[in-house]
Amino acid sequence: MAAPVSEQLREATRSQHEGLEALPFSIELRTGTVSRASYIAWLRCLRTLFRAVETAAAAVPALQALAPERASLLLDDDLATLDASPHRVLRSAEARAAAAAQELGLAAEDDAFRIAGYQYVLLGSQLGGLVLRRPVGAALQLEDRGLRFLRRGEDGGAARMAAFRAAVDAAVVTDAQVASALSGAAAAFSAFGAVMRALSSPEGDAPHLTATTLNPDGGTYSIADDPREIDAALRAGLRTLREYPYYVARYGQRGRQFTRSDSAWLASLTRNHETIARGQVQWLAGVLAARGMPSYLLEQHLLVLEEELAAAAPERAPQYRRLGDLARDLARGRRGVLEDTQLHELERSFEEAVGAELAAALPRSGFLVGAAVADEGNGRAGAVSSLTSWLGDDGRFPAPWVRAVLETVSRARRLASKRGPRAAAPAGDSVPARGSVPPSRK
Repeated sequence: MAAPVSEQLREATRSQHEGLEALPFSIELRTGTVSRASYIAWLRCLRTLFRAVETAAAAVPALQALAPERASLLLDDDLATLDASPHRVLRSAEARAAAAAQELGLAAEDDAFRIAGYQYVLLGSQLGGLVLRRPVGAALQLEDRGLRFLRRGEDGGAARMAAFRAAVDAAVVTDAQVASALSGAAAAFSAFGAVMRALSSPEGDAPHLTATTLNPDGGTYSIADDPREIDAALRAGLRTLREYPYYVARYGQRGRQFTRSDSAWLASLTRNHETIARGQVQWLAGVLAARGMPSYLLEQHLLVLEEELAAAAPERAPQYRRLGDLARDLARGRRGVLEDTQLHELERSFEEAVGAELAAALPRSGFLVGAAVADEGNGRAGAVSSLTSWLGDDGRFPAPWVRAVLETVSRARRLASKRGPRAAAPAGDSVPARGSVPPSRK
């Protein structure tokens, strides 16, 4: 008979827990050598992660009672005492926590019981107050206010963990649920590790965040560093992923990671000269089209990003309008090959050919095929083949779908050929000088 899930969680994460204890930032906390700025950043990261877990668990009846206390409220109180700078440059660790929180939310949508593993790790983090409250309090000259989160470890922390273990053993029982909880706990420890390593590394105090902050496979180019802009960029990315399921269906977690880092980079473009920003967006459109993402997707993301940024930082709304202008540049180029009405007609015909059930599984596929043909007409090499190599793969899709993809390509090309010579490309359509754009991704 398998051990209860609480025991499996403890054993499966033992080495990860020991690894966290050995990290320099963990040692700074235990020895009372942590700086005020690093401690505040740590609390912000914890609040981000706790809020994400509390929100996700509240939507799953079986998990609502596992950790009923809202620890994020304690963190709110501590930060209100310690932090008087709501609009500041974001530290790398905080951006990593925001990315981890979003990844948790996406994963929980597919598999809710991953949240139980996260809950186990986060509740355990409160027990750290048993050894951290005194050294941190002494280092930062705090008695009570500013230490409410850590004091909860001393105030009945062990009893709360015992109650959680009993509850999780009753709620998480099937093999699939246990596997999900173990996966969630591993992801939570990975998130903690990424945050803690950033807090004790030179990167943590770097003047600019880089794409690797949000995406381990990103480059070293700068991204936005205002916390409001990072949050807005992440929200815009999430909206885009949900609007176009093709992203996740084809690119999975890697696609989610690049959506985050690309979105934060695009947000930073509003600080550049208009000509430079336009050139970089045109460059990115070509790169993405050659990798199976028609520039129409970038166009739509820019519009969503402008909306989210303007809502997050209204005083900068005029600056963010540049993103909408860049989206309209892309749209003009696309319409020079195929009009919107033609793309919608291609989409309608595609859905009729494959049937409602198949069409609903991956919506807007016919439109994307037409958009790729428009990219082809605008000189973006490989736009059609890179899309159809996956979307028209007969090992992945049934024969009616594959036929519909090929027929849509043919129809779109015929429509495009009737338009005559391509409309002039918008200003900045040329590739900018090497070095002014992020390095090519592999």
